[in-house]
Amino acid sequence: MPLSNPEGTHQTLLLIATKTSNQSLTSNAAATPIIYNTKDYDPYNGYVSSGTGQGIYTVPAWFSGIVELTCAASVSFSGGGSSGTETIVLSAYKNGTFIGELDRALATAIAGASDGAGNSIYIPSVSPGDTVEARIQTLYTAATGTITIVGSAKNQLSLVGWST
Repeated sequence: MPLSNPEGTHQTLLLIATKTSNQSLTSNAAATPIIYNTKDYDPYNGYVSSGTGQGIYTVPAWFSGIVELTCAASVSFSGGGSSGTETIVLSAYKNGTFIGELDRALATAIAGASDGAGNSIYIPSVSPGDTVEARIQTLYTAATGTITIVGSAKNQLSLVGWST
């Protein structure tokens, strides 16, 4: 339900999704879409949590304005990393184009430990049919080892829109 304020804007909760299953990542690769595979709240059915286009939210036909994207990701590194040099980068994309970084965090890279990143970013000039997504990139010095986004209730994505 849209909420209004004296300035004439309407605030609408567009999406809440949770990452409940693990997702493997490739080190030093291009930013990868984060797949929040459980839709907790998606009244406009805009988020694709599985199959083609997964991890992407399509803005409803009636909405234009600003979207606040908030997300978190807990990442587990295993094998051979160097503490304090492994990095987790969360970014926001609109229509497949980089908008900005949400967070950049140094990781301990201790085998079996989980490190995390999370924050919010505002995406301006969002129009009907635009796509919005969170992506992750891991910079890991080990030649071998695995990187996993851990399925956990702590790993959530939310989208709030302000329309005029």
